Amino acid sequence: GGPVATGGPILPLNTWNHIGFTYSSTNGGRLYINGTLYSTSGPFSYSASGALVTICLAGKKIIHKYGNI
Repeated sequence: GGPVATGGPILPLNTWNHIGFTYSSTNGGRLYINGTLYSTSGPFSYSASGALVTICLAGKKIIHKYGNI
């Protein structure tokens, strides 16, 4: 699979924000900001459990290895 994009609001500077992203094969990706659901990707498959995952936040890459996705 290729990239999956979700988007949210422009966040104000100098404030803390809680950003969460969940994934399920049924619901796809869901982006939460401060507990509010902002965006969904729709269903997609992800079969590389344990592989490196690249997340871009505000145009900056964050590379993280998840246990089981």
